[in-house]
Amino acid sequence: MVDIIWPAITAFGDLRLWILIIIVAGYYVHFINKNSKSSHKIKIAINAVCIALFFSIFFVAVLKAEINVPRECIPCLSDGSNITFCNAHCPNESRFPSGHATIAFAVLGSLWVTMTDRKKLLIYALPVFAIASLIAISRVALGVHEPIDILMGALIGILITCIAHLLNRHYKIVRTSFHGKDLH
Repeated sequence: MVDIIWPAITAFGDLRLWILIIIVAGYYVHFINKNSKSSHKIKIAINAVCIALFFSIFFVAVLKAEINVPRECIPCLSDGSNITFCNAHCPNESRFPSGHATIAFAVLGSLWVTMTDRKKLLIYALPVFAIASLIAISRVALGVHEPIDILMGALIGILITCIAHLLNRHYKIVRTSFHGKDLH
């Protein structure tokens, strides 16, 4: 059972899944639900996720290249010669910081700030950060990260949320109810 749960949870920190979600949401807004209030909210969410993903990819790629901390797990070889002692979840790249934790905190944090009105901001904080934390913890449970990796990834994700929010306040990239604007 654990072999199914942790990989499923960790998938929500995967860049490929978020790109798929953006494509499906964009298709839905553009072709199916063009002119409703919910369509506008989905467009706001898509913009917030794109901004969070851009900064996440950039910061994680730079830090992984510069710091280059090797993983302690053994990735599986494509020829299957080490299948008995490898970790199927172990990528063959630097482990620090956790990209999944960064993406989870940046994307969910950006959605939280962008989509929640001021009155409900604190109410939704606990579930958003609990889900992001669970995604980050799944990386340790799968044996591909150490706790310091996910802690740094979480801090970077929160920093990205703050940067994106400040950029949005200054440049009005995404119009939201959080800034006192109506979502019509």
